[in-house]
Amino acid sequence: LAKAADIAGDGYALAYKVCAQLSDMEFIQSRVCMIYPKAMRGTPPPADGLVTFGGRFYNGLCERYMRKYYPEKLELVTRDAMAICAQKEIEAGRRSPHGGMFGDLSGVPKEELYKFREFM
Repeated sequence: LAKAADIAGDGYALAYKVCAQLSDMEFIQSRVCMIYPKAMRGTPPPADGLVTFGGRFYNGLCERYMRKYYPEKLELVTRDAMAICAQKEIEAGRRSPHGGMFGDLSGVPKEELYKFREFM
């Protein structure tokens, strides 16, 4: 797995500068990940943060911030929209003490959590 600090797009920039044709750039996308404590870093989280099963995101003020941006869809939005909303909250100073957002899995049924036990 690559760490975020290692991913700067240098390869794409070099290719672009020599007029290489870049394709399928819409697939260059990451997802919001809540990796804390530090010992869990490097372990891939479940694909969607378990939001399809009831997972929720909260900012550092314990607000379910997706209500502000997508009041009807909440966390059931595209990965890019999810990441943009999290970044807006971080930039507004509403981040957790660790610099990010919180993921709440209390709404996810235990049987669904069990399926992802190797990630938690």
